Amino acid sequence: MWLTRRLAIADRAAELLDQKVRVLRQQTERFRLLAERTGAEWTRSCREAEDWSLRAALVGGQAALRAATVHGGARVVLNFGTTMGVPHPSDARCLLPDAADPVTSGPATMSAVLAHRQALDAAVQHAVALAGLRALEHELAATRRRRRAITDRLIPQLEDAVAAAVLRLEETERAEGVRLRCALRAQQPQDGAP
Repeated sequence: MWLTRRLAIADRAAELLDQKVRVLRQQTERFRLLAERTGAEWTRSCREAEDWSLRAALVGGQAALRAATVHGGARVVLNFGTTMGVPHPSDARCLLPDAADPVTSGPATMSAVLAHRQALDAAVQHAVALAGLRALEHELAATRRRRRAITDRLIPQLEDAVAAAVLRLEETERAEGVRLRCALRAQQPQDGAP
């Protein structure tokens, strides 16, 4: 009975891991598409920032670009989500210091500043998508390994052990039956005995 309970538990564990694999596969695909989209957006916004930087440098010179430089660091606030017990970054906000004064900077320089801010935000969103994708891919691979260990090793071992136990029980039952019949024959009086 202990073996059959263990086998039932292993079967249930394999079913649950199958469900987890399906959910993780869907979420991994969602994050893969998100990473592709955010990567394309980051590439596009970087090109746009480079174009505006070149325009600003041509119009106002390097001095105008240096004057528009924002001092202070950017901060990123991450939000985490959980998928099937797997924590992963789900969203982020990029908090940037105030931009330079548009009156003193000029329109090309301000456009360059805004384009760089957008490129930085796109980079943060892409990093979040990649980190989420990596976390989910790692858990998906680990879950698949656990499922294979149960379905390919544990369940066959338990099935073999159950079959061996059933065979031993049947052999014991047959031996007991033979002993019982022999004992009953020994107790019955023989024909011709007084």
